Amino acid sequence: MKGVSEFEQLIEGNKVPRWSFSDEMSRYAFAAKYTKGKVVLEIGCGTGYGANYLAKKESKQVVGGDISEEGMKYCSRYSAKEGLEFVRLDATKLPFSNSSFDVIVAFELIEHLKEYRDFLSECKRVLREEGSFICSTPNRHVTSPLFNKPLCRFHIKEFSPTELRSLVERYFTSVEVYGQRYLDRKSQFEWQMRSLGGYVLERLLGNRARARRLGSIMFRRDYRAVTIKEDIDNCLDTISEVLPLTTKKKLTPGGIIIVATKGRQS
Repeated sequence: MKGVSEFEQLIEGNKVPRWSFSDEMSRYAFAAKYTKGKVVLEIGCGTGYGANYLAKKESKQVVGGDISEEGMKYCSRYSAKEGLEFVRLDATKLPFSNSSFDVIVAFELIEHLKEYRDFLSECKRVLREEGSFICSTPNRHVTSPLFNKPLCRFHIKEFSPTELRSLVERYFTSVEVYGQRYLDRKSQFEWQMRSLGGYVLERLLGNRARARRLGSIMFRRDYRAVTIKEDIDNCLDTISEVLPLTTKKKLTPGGIIIVATKGRQS
């Protein structure tokens, strides 16, 4: 399971792509529609700002979990808040009893897991009847074009929208697929070239930090220092809309979001 890394987590003071921060917080804003008044588990909570956001959006209780010991240190800034707690955990062996949560949120996590089927099975186990499972992942057609293996060295398995739906339907019912940051053909091609270019640069230079600096110049990526404020709503420059795939048939989503229901046990 993933832990905290300089490039895969938003850590205060780090420079991250402007679009990345916007996309991240837009996913939490989307999830908040499902978490009001609910007992929520976020798996892969990283540095804790997302779990804190959901707690502020009137969730009954929020538990954030991540395997990273470093991540737990960042989470400690929020741990004194009522209705919010953090637990170090393994996503494939959740330390909770059956039917413990109303909603499970797992953003940008499944692509990091070798045992992703065990992860989904565990989510189903700890989710209550009629509970909601919400997860997101990059669209491999955009981030790893023409490759079966992900170009990002932190990713183990990436999915297309069809592949992710088919997988999740083995564990949950009423699976809905949404997209984020929809791209036209030109934008999709530019995104794919950035992914391929970053992959090549990292291997040529042998250093991801140097590759990122050079890539930001070559591919005109906009980086900025992120400050995780208490009122994180004010950090959003632009909202990256989360919309059903059917509403943008001629465009390709850069990211995929699944909302599924556990359903009643027979």
